[in-house]
Amino acid sequence: AIVQTMARIDAPSSGATLRGPTVSISGIAFAGSRGIKQVEVSTDGGKSWDTAQSQAPLGPNTWTLWSYSWQSPKPGNYNVSVRAIDGTGQVQTMRQTDTYPDGATGYDSIDVQVAT
Repeated sequence: AIVQTMARIDAPSSGATLRGPTVSISGIAFAGSRGIKQVEVSTDGGKSWDTAQSQAPLGPNTWTLWSYSWQSPKPGNYNVSVRAIDGTGQVQTMRQTDTYPDGATGYDSIDVQVAT
């Protein structure tokens, strides 16, 4: 089976209250043998995307660790999403599907609150 391109937010957790002039968001991305070319993060519900920093994978067919430093977010409620671009340049699909029969797809997202 073809491995679906995916990215996941591991920190912070959904519902978290965040503080500070810089907020760290991080997780993993995977696309099987195609590898990960880039990971992008949206802090405005998918209207715009910024490139996250990615570490080189430890080997073929391993996760890519990524992180994003969100600079000076204003207080309020935010939807944060992540998507990956595989080594062939294909952007992860935003269409949400279940695991069966072809593997889960869709962007991972969390809701967070930024406090002063």
